[in-house]
Amino acid sequence: MEHYYIEVRTYKSTNKMGLELGEFVEQEFNHKVIDEENFECVVINSIKEKMTILEKKYPRCRPFRYVQYDHRDLLKKESPYIYVKPESTFNDNVVFSLDTTVIRNKVNVESFLTL
Repeated sequence: MEHYYIEVRTYKSTNKMGLELGEFVEQEFNHKVIDEENFECVVINSIKEKMTILEKKYPRCRPFRYVQYDHRDLLKKESPYIYVKPESTFNDNVVFSLDTTVIRNKVNVESFLTL
């Protein structure tokens, strides 16, 4: 089983909805370690749920567009990369990006979790 180290980058948002989503993701997931099996149910689902809640809270703002793809690191291991931006063809302002790195050694994971 692989583990992912999560690093979140937030960007200056143009509205309160984007600011709230960026703060939520940074507080919940930045510099965390999670196993591959729980990544989808914990990280992805909670981000999508928060997006839905914020879209109802701020109905006048454009909805978010969730984008996820796998990227390869130096050792050809695939790991997910996620970013969210407003749904608009002319707007390329990213609210946040969530990058994952595969932790290859079990000893590193155990020492990481004790920090």
